[in-house]
Amino acid sequence: LGNLGYSHGILGVPGNLFAAFPAAWVVPITIAAAAIHYQPRLQALVALIYVAGLSLLAYGEGSLTPAERRQDLS
Repeated sequence: LGNLGYSHGILGVPGNLFAAFPAAWVVPITIAAAAIHYQPRLQALVALIYVAGLSLLAYGEGSLTPAERRQDLS
């Protein structure tokens, strides 16, 4: 989440494009690593942290609207 936050804040990449960064693809791996020592509270905490953090990045300030996305693609 720190790497994605850095990309969003410092580099100016819109938050709703976080899936384009390799750091976003590490999330399932870290959740799986937490599952090795299966503790329901730990799983719930890890999932909550990622859902809240990624939601804040995606829907926070600096998101592109669909019209801006179409404009960038053309």
